[in-house]
Amino acid sequence: FKVSKNGLSRGDLSILNMLAGQMNSGFTRSIYMCEGVENFGLEEFFKNEGPVRKFVPVRSTLNIQGLADYAGVDKNIKIFNEFEFGGANGDHIYYDEKNKLIFLTYRQKVASFASYLSIIGRQADAKNVLDNFMAKVSETSLPYTVNNLDRGSILQVIEAYYRAGDKESAAKYGQRFLDNINANVKYFKDLGPKLNSNSMNVQMMNHNMQMANYLVQ
Repeated sequence: FKVSKNGLSRGDLSILNMLAGQMNSGFTRSIYMCEGVENFGLEEFFKNEGPVRKFVPVRSTLNIQGLADYAGVDKNIKIFNEFEFGGANGDHIYYDEKNKLIFLTYRQKVASFASYLSIIGRQADAKNVLDNFMAKVSETSLPYTVNNLDRGSILQVIEAYYRAGDKESAAKYGQRFLDNINANVKYFKDLGPKLNSNSMNVQMMNHNMQMANYLVQ
C-alpha cells in the first residue's frame, strides 16, 4: 500500500506499528478506528462496524464508489438498533456543539448503512434502522437544518428513505427540512445590510438556498 500523507507524526507511526504487530501475530486482536483517525492508504482493508471502522486483513470487494463496506450486515443492524444514543429522544436534555457533532456522525453512519442495505436488497431492514434512529434522536437534539456544524446531514436520511422505498417518511422529513431552511433564509435576509458585512452569513444563506432548490426539484 502507499501511505496517503506526505509526512507521518509519532502518533501515525504508533498506529502503523500496531497494525504491523498484529500482522506479525496473525491478527489475534481486533483493531478499530474512530472518526478522525487516518486510513493511511489502507481504505480497502477497513469495514464499518456500527459507528467505528474495523481493520480486516482482507481487501474489500465492494465496488460502489462513495459507499462503505460492512463487517457483518446483521451484526451492524443489531448494533444500530440496540444503541440508545444517550437518551436523545426527547427535548429535556441540552446537547452542546461537541455532543451534537457526535450525533451528526451517528446520523451520517445510519444513513450510509441504510443506503447500503437498500442496495443489497434489504429495504425493510433499511427502513427499520432509519426509523429506529429517528425515534431515538429527536429534532431538538439534532436539528434538521443547515448551519456551520451541520451542512445538511438530514438530507442523507431523506435520500436513504427514498432508497428504502418509504416515500412517505422521506416527504415528511423533507418538508420539515425545507421549512427550517426557509426560516433560515428569511433570518439572513432580515439582516439587511448587516448580511454582507459577514462573509460567513452570506455563505450560509447561499448554502441554505442551494439546499432548498435541491429539495424542490
